[in-house]
Amino acid sequence: HGVLLDSIQLNATRDPQGVVAVGDTIIIFSSDGAGNNYFDTYDFAGNHYREVKDTNTTGWGYRDLAFDGQYILASEDSTIKKIDPHTFAIVSYLTIGRKLGRGLAYDPGEDVIYITNWDFYDHMLKIHASTGYYIKSFSETSDGPYGIAFDPYTQSGKASLWFTYQKSFSSDPFMLHRVDTTNAKVNYVIDFKGQMPDSCLEGGLDIVNNPAAFPGKVVALATDRKYNKLYFINISGAGDVLPKALEITDEIEGWDAVGETRSMLVNYPYLY
Repeated sequence: HGVLLDSIQLNATRDPQGVVAVGDTIIIFSSDGAGNNYFDTYDFAGNHYREVKDTNTTGWGYRDLAFDGQYILASEDSTIKKIDPHTFAIVSYLTIGRKLGRGLAYDPGEDVIYITNWDFYDHMLKIHASTGYYIKSFSETSDGPYGIAFDPYTQSGKASLWFTYQKSFSSDPFMLHRVDTTNAKVNYVIDFKGQMPDSCLEGGLDIVNNPAAFPGKVVALATDRKYNKLYFINISGAGDVLPKALEITDEIEGWDAVGETRSMLVNYPYLY
């Protein structure tokens, strides 16, 4: 469970913000924080094909990416942009009506979008993908999951989300959290601290099933903003029942909407 399969070294001067797989093409959005923002395309072997400067964003630009089967979805402030995956031009956008923070995931079965933010009361929202209309909010998650991805594969007959959190490069473990879409509670955690002791997962996330490069596996594409890498992680073993797990309570510290630290307790089965 949670085996690191491979990694790709990305552009060394820009932080990888979002990642999404469109077929056999991996699309990375990266930024230096000063408005020098780019889309880059790779294959699963790490070959770099295109670098396209994005002229539609400022600052850090898009924070997370998803794909709805036709367009890239990209989170930026109070909007979600729909972007052509070939030209990277904005086709349309959804207005959410509040400032987005980080994560973005698309569920094709319900045609809904999940977004995460820094709001104290509703850290995750579920909205209609076509209109942006509000469906439901969740307050059970920790503050501002940075990257999120939709997963219909690892639990039989049940969809999930996977989260990464914005954490310290030096003090926090490298973790993936699987979250129930009905209540936003964490139900599975994979910790990669032993495999990548000096890395930190803090960026975009995507989940792909049975890619040609890793046949038969469910793979998480996870960005590391410390060393500007993309990791391929096998999450195929994250099934309904944990073969070796321990129930623990952990304290997660984050930042609320006005920049003050706070903590919350999260119960989850912890893989060891």
